[in-house]
Amino acid sequence: MKLINLFKTATLATAMLCAVGVSNDANAQFGKKLKEKLAKAAAAAEGGGQNKEPKEATESYAEDFTDDTGTSGTYTAIDGVDFKNARGAMRKQKTLKMKFVGRDGDKFVNKLRVYYSKDGKSYGFYLKDKESKKLDTKVYRYDSYQSIWMVEVEPGVLIALENKTTHLDLLRGDEKVNDVFAKDASKLEVYDIETAQAKFEQMMNKGAAEADKKKQAQLMEYKAYKENVGKVVFVDSYTRFNYKYGDKPKEDPKNFIKTRDMGDDVFLGAYLKERISTSCGSDCQFNLVYEMNGKKGDRVALRNSSAKWNKMISAKKNMNYFCYNSGHQMISSRENIIDYAFMYTLYQNKASFKEGQTYKMTVKAFSNNDGNNEEQIAEGTINFVYKAKKMDKWFKMFREWYEE
Repeated sequence: MKLINLFKTATLATAMLCAVGVSNDANAQFGKKLKEKLAKAAAAAEGGGQNKEPKEATESYAEDFTDDTGTSGTYTAIDGVDFKNARGAMRKQKTLKMKFVGRDGDKFVNKLRVYYSKDGKSYGFYLKDKESKKLDTKVYRYDSYQSIWMVEVEPGVLIALENKTTHLDLLRGDEKVNDVFAKDASKLEVYDIETAQAKFEQMMNKGAAEADKKKQAQLMEYKAYKENVGKVVFVDSYTRFNYKYGDKPKEDPKNFIKTRDMGDDVFLGAYLKERISTSCGSDCQFNLVYEMNGKKGDRVALRNSSAKWNKMISAKKNMNYFCYNSGHQMISSRENIIDYAFMYTLYQNKASFKEGQTYKMTVKAFSNNDGNNEEQIAEGTINFVYKAKKMDKWFKMFREWYEE
């Protein structure tokens, strides 16, 4: 049970001492064990030792448990829990006894204990209502601060997951399965680690899709969203957006603009049909591609093209919202900021611009995964009237950087 065996690394070991109350004897034993583990790892790295798999324990916790939900009982693990027995020898326990307590008198406690040794050593979890509702199953979280979880994939089968990158009190979808427990051991032939991971991702996607439907129904109550789903919109000031509050698009659509003098302040926003994490995945980001007269400026492509571009274009990490209405700066004179991909698109067209003439720009928003535009999620157009005096400053600023 690699996931719940918190003695695997020094970082987790330290976290356990801080987060879980233990006796002085236990602290001493824990410290000794940690030193032994680190010494073995160092010896192995130098070729002077081997990391041996612990022998499987011959006895499990004696007591058996049942409860009305069907969670409690005896489970067999694929990997199991590594622990020290009474004689100090390392053992691996693959027979685990689980005890779920829903109520204590008139109070709901919803606690799950996982017993892994003959003398009653155990780990504690608690039922997470919000995550259980999201996945339409029982979801348990480790009772310390680490993002460690158990999810019921079917009655009598639990998968163990962890997310080493966060301590958030929610499932993000990028958790990794590293053990499976089943009352019926034959189920482990069906749910190997890879299959369990695929099942978890399927459950997360389904849960996210259902949550998106409910959220989108709520967003339809806002005029700005209802009238502009799947569109990129433009404003003359970021304050036109309700930029401080995610997914509360209280902005007035009357303030959205279709035409702007080239060189004046301009900001954009987008209203998405679904969250990027739902359509593309938790590792995807928000990308913008500007186009005018066949010339393009793709933010992600430019950012990935060189260290020079990478410095000037920031990654737009997935913020997991429907409304990208924080007021993305195309040009902001107050802050002396330009979107370099936007300005690159204009700069490529510079030779063809004529005073007072109008030029249409299309802006497309994409979900982007590892540099690839996976899906177009919004699109909008704006007309720019060329004003040489207004553009001189910005072209000079861009040219000096671009041609240096």
